[in-house]
Formats: sequence, structure tokens, C-alpha cells
Amino acid sequence: GTSSYGTIYFSDGDDGSAAEVRGFVEYNHSTNSLSLGADGTSRQVLDSSGNLKFNSGYGSVKEAYGVRAWANYDHVAATIRGSAQLTSVTDTSTGRGTFNWAFTFVDQYYAAVGTSGGGGGDYGDDNAVTWAGSDHGTTTLSFRTDNFKTNANHDSDNLNVVIVR
Repeated sequence: GTSSYGTIYFSDGDDGSAAEVRGFVEYNHSTNSLSLGADGTSRQVLDSSGNLKFNSGYGSVKEAYGVRAWANYDHVAATIRGSAQLTSVTDTSTGRGTFNWAFTFVDQYYAAVGTSGGGGGDYGDDNAVTWAGSDHGTTTLSFRTDNFKTNANHDSDNLNVVIVR
């Protein structure tokens, strides 16, 4: 019925103990949610809104926010070393550029976390990456890297960004 559960169990035993329900896939009809269990406990839940919730060792199942895109970029050599959901990087000037996403965000209210540094020297450890709220677009993110010792625009040989939404 609409208030029932449908469950598939994966058993470690057949003696009526907790070993019979060590692993499970369970659909809750009253909440329209799907749970995955391991070691007798619910570890992941997909709710009726499509939100993924999981317990990664903090004692309870909570909503997860996934990494939507990431990049490791060498602004000096204009080389994308690794990325996901990034189509290209536009170099607009020294210490300035734009990440171009492979998808469109529903809005510009996402978290961008970045680091800048490298092997030291002119293009490394003394650089910081920044962006303003107005730099967040639905298909792009503009960035600035500056040398914090000289307060000047500066390309970085190891620019990293992670986008969470």
C-alpha cells in the first residue's frame, strides 16, 4: 500500500538474528524515498525531491551537496591539467580569466572555492585567487589571481577551483 515499505535484504545469516538484514534496498511508499543499507543501518537515502542524503561517518544521514565542476589550470602555460564539466578557459589578461562551464547552472548562487600556488618562484606560492559575487555566471566564472606580496595581477602556474551547489 501507499504507507508500506518494499525491501530487499542481503543476508549474512539465516538464524533470525540481525545478520539476516545486514544489507538492504528499501523503498518507503509514505515518503517516496529509497534507502540503501549496509551493516544493518541506512547509509544513503534518495528522497522524493531527488536529494541524495548519506552518512559518511558523522552519525546521521544528511543531505549531500555534490561537486558540480572542478579544474586544475596552469594560467602561465594556458593548460587545463585536469577538469570535470569545464569546456575551456578564456585568458582575458595577466592574472585574469574565465572558466567556461560545460552546462548551465539554474542560477549564479553556487560556492566557488579556489587555491593558487605551485612550485614557488614567480608563479607559485605567493598568489591568491579571488572572485566577486558578480563574477558568478550561469555558464562562466571569472577569476583573478594576484601576487599578495606585490599586490599586482599575476598568472598562477597552479590554479584550482571546485564548484559546489
